[in-house]
Amino acid sequence: MKAVVYRPNDGFLCEENGTSAPTTYRVFPYSLAVCAASLEESGVEVGVVDAAAGRLGWQKAIGLVEKERPEVVIVAVNNIAAGLDMQGIEQMKSRLAIPVVALMTHPMEEETIRSYPFLDVAIRREWSSTAVDVLKALAGRKDLALVPGVTLVRDGEVVRTEGRPHQGLDERPVPALHLFPMKQYDSYQIAMSEGCNYHCSFCWFCGYPPSGWSGRNIDRVLEELRRLKSYGSKPVFTIDDELTFDPEYAKRVCQGIVKAKINMMFSANTRADRAEDELLEMMSRAGFFNLQFGVESGCQEILDRNGTRKTLEQAKAAFALLEKHRIASKVFFLIGLLHETRETVQQTFRFVREELNHYDASFDIAIPYPGTSMHRFLKRKGWIRTLDPENLSWIYFHVYGCRQLAGTPMRKPFWRIGKMTFDDLYEMERKFYRYVPRGGLVPQLKRLMFNRAFRRTTRDLLWHEPGELLGLAARLLS
Repeated sequence: MKAVVYRPNDGFLCEENGTSAPTTYRVFPYSLAVCAASLEESGVEVGVVDAAAGRLGWQKAIGLVEKERPEVVIVAVNNIAAGLDMQGIEQMKSRLAIPVVALMTHPMEEETIRSYPFLDVAIRREWSSTAVDVLKALAGRKDLALVPGVTLVRDGEVVRTEGRPHQGLDERPVPALHLFPMKQYDSYQIAMSEGCNYHCSFCWFCGYPPSGWSGRNIDRVLEELRRLKSYGSKPVFTIDDELTFDPEYAKRVCQGIVKAKINMMFSANTRADRAEDELLEMMSRAGFFNLQFGVESGCQEILDRNGTRKTLEQAKAAFALLEKHRIASKVFFLIGLLHETRETVQQTFRFVREELNHYDASFDIAIPYPGTSMHRFLKRKGWIRTLDPENLSWIYFHVYGCRQLAGTPMRKPFWRIGKMTFDDLYEMERKFYRYVPRGGLVPQLKRLMFNRAFRRTTRDLLWHEPGELLGLAARLLS
C-alpha cells in the first residue's frame, strides 16, 4: 500500500500529545515522523508532503500529494485550524477516490469529523500503532469500527471505538528523518519524556498516559539528538508535557548531553516548583537556553481551586534562578479560570507587571476544552454551549491574532465564569494584553550573550554553517 503523510501549512504545531501552539518557525513534526517510521516498518510505502516546511499554499501542496498517487492520505489536523487544514482535501479525495485518515491533536475529534464528513476516520491518540492498524483494515477491506482508538461517522452517528493500550516512547521507532525535508526546518522537536502527574482543571493532558509520567531511555534520546544534528545545528524544542517532573532524571539527561558533546540549544516546558539551583545550572550547561512554564494566575486562591499545586512564592524563586543562570523564559498566565472574578484578574495583571518586567509573558483566556474538569464543571452549571473547531478558529484569529486563519469558517464561542461572560474575558484580555511585558530587546540580548549554549552554538554555526547564524539570531529575538 502507498500512503502519503500530509502536513498542511497552517502556522501551528501539531503533535500527538496535544502540543499545538501557533508558530512562525518551520518546525520538524516529531510525532508525524515517528508515525511515518511505524508505517514504513509495517511494509507501507510512505511519501511525505510537508507544506509547512516548504511554505506551500494548499493548491500546490495538494498537487504534490496527487502526484504521489497514493492509495490513502494521512493528514495531521490541528483542530484550531481545521478549516484551513481541510482546504483542498475534499477536492483531492474526490479526484483520487481514496480514504483520508486524520491525526488529531485536541480532544475534539467528534466535532471535527462531524464538520468534515469526507474524513473517513480520525485517530485520537497512539498515532503510530493505530495508523498501522487502520491501513491494515483498509487494505483488507475490514470494518474500521473494529480498530481500537478511532472515531468515525456511521449512518449519521459518531462511533467512538474503545481505547487502545498505550505504547511507550521507547517502544516506538525512531523518527523517519530520511522522509522529511530536514534542511528546510528552522528548528527541531523531540520527546525526552511523556505524561504529567498533575491534574489542573483546564488541562486536557490529565490522565494520559494512564501509567503517569515516564522518562525515556537516555541513550535513545542522545542518539536521536545526534541524528538531528547531522542535518544542522538548530534549536531543539522538547515537546514533553513536563521534562523536569523528576529532577534527577532531568539532571541525568543534562549529564548525558554534556558528556556526549551534543552542543545544541534546547527549550523545554517546566514548572516553577521544579526550579532548583543545581538543576537549572546543569540545564544551562547542557544547552537549555529557554524554559517555558505556566504560573497561570497571580491569585493564590485561584491556583489552589484549579488544582495547580504551585505557589506564587515558587514562581518568584524560579524567576531569580532563571536570571542567575542566564536562561530566558516564556511565562504563561490565564484569565477566566474556574472561580475567577474581575478582582482576581486584576491581581494577576498586577503580579505580571510587578514581577515580570524583563520576561516574556502571555496573558490569555483559559479555554474550557472538552474532556477537562473545567468543561465538565461549566456543563453542569449550564454555563457553556458546544465548543467546536470553528469556535477555536474564532478565538485564535480574534484573540491571539493568527491571521493565517482569515477566511476559514469561524464562530464566536459562548461560555461564562460566574458573572463574567466570554465577552467580558475578551474585553479584559484586550485591555491588559498591550501592557504585558515582552521581555525587552536589551534583557533578551543580555541573556543570550551570557548564555553558554548560545555562545557555543554561535561559534559552531560560524565555523560550519555561517548562513544559518543570522537567521538563528533573528528567530530568537523575534
